[in-house]
Amino acid sequence: MAPTLSFKTFINHSTVVDACNFPIQTTSDQRVPRLFDWDNDGKLDLLVGSGNFIWLHRNVGTTTVPSFAFGVKVLDSIGNAISSGDAGWTTFALFDMNGDGAKDVVVAVTDGSFSLIWYKNTATAGSIPVFSAPHYSLFTLPLGPRFDVGDWNGDGKPDIITGSSCGGSSLYLYNSTIGDKIMFNDEIQLFTETCYNWYPRLIDITYDGVTDIVRGINSTGVISRTT
Repeated sequence: MAPTLSFKTFINHSTVVDACNFPIQTTSDQRVPRLFDWDNDGKLDLLVGSGNFIWLHRNVGTTTVPSFAFGVKVLDSIGNAISSGDAGWTTFALFDMNGDGAKDVVVAVTDGSFSLIWYKNTATAGSIPVFSAPHYSLFTLPLGPRFDVGDWNGDGKPDIITGSSCGGSSLYLYNSTIGDKIMFNDEIQLFTETCYNWYPRLIDITYDGVTDIVRGINSTGVISRTT
């Protein structure tokens, strides 16, 4: 029997999340939010991909009543802002790509190439991230910058799911690692029927130890449970 999911409402859908009592403004229509405990203080901070950069809003409130600071650009280890190359899209994911216990950042370059770039977190697990420069290229997204990284099959390795403006979703399972080069298997097509703006997330939303897919499709969301 499938579990019943319920979500506690803290703010309604028309309330703008703010930072220091000012609305968190984004510089493009497309923005990618991620929650991540940046400084390992037990509180989730907010990362937002928008306008070519990733913006960090630290949670200076509590775990139950968050309060976000003004956004600062996420930098690499030599002080350059991590960039998607295009002010319109900044899609990114957080995942431990090399199994060292520290979450890395993966960014889609949206200047027309749609290549996935891996910034290795060289800090120890539980420390404030330090993202490497230079970075490492993974592969090219076939249908635009919509993607996520997760562990689809429970082997502890990174797998990549892709979305599209119109055309469904595909999965690329981890194959092997040689040096700093991560290789993936050929495409597995998951869905073909869905338009418009198919944006996937890989997450165990039911807490049963199995990765599920959350699909964002324009103004709606669909949870696809893996059984």
